[in-house]
Amino acid sequence: MICSIKAQAKASGRRLQVIPPTDDRPQGQIADVRNLISAGVNVIVMKPSDRSALDTVSRRLLTRAS
Repeated sequence: MICSIKAQAKASGRRLQVIPPTDDRPQGQIADVRNLISAGVNVIVMKPSDRSALDTVSRRLLTRAS
């Protein structure tokens, strides 16, 4: 997945920075996403370890994007 994202970014001429998760557990992923939102990143691609656990933070992303 990461290789594909990097290839698409390179093909489009976009700058890409891959930030690996600090913790693969749901609470760690939630903290990572909140930190990325606070940092003002343009795109977040994630593979949640527990989809329902990340519902709240995902809704926050969608609300911010609207």
